[in-house]
Amino acid sequence: MKVLIPLLVLILLSFEYSSARHISTPIMAQKQWEDYKLKFNKKYSDEEDPERFAIFTETLKQIEEHNEKYNKGEVSFSMGVNQFADLKPHEKKGYFGALKPDQSQ
Repeated sequence: MKVLIPLLVLILLSFEYSSARHISTPIMAQKQWEDYKLKFNKKYSDEEDPERFAIFTETLKQIEEHNEKYNKGEVSFSMGVNQFADLKPHEKKGYFGALKPDQSQ
């Protein structure tokens, strides 16, 4: 019993550490993906879902890398997952770059 409690504490601490790191395991990434789709009402076909999941996990890695820099004071803002985390590059341009400035001024 004396060994069991410290072992349990160690397991809980390692879970807490891995939870802080956004994409420590494929199982955690899959869980985040399912939660993300529910939160933002995303629905994909069986054929499209793996591609969107790959984009999402890449976005998670980028967020994690950026936030590590933030925690070190190397950048001034942190990042998080939003409704755009599974968009393809050309889809992002549709949201963030499709409008050209008014040339008539």
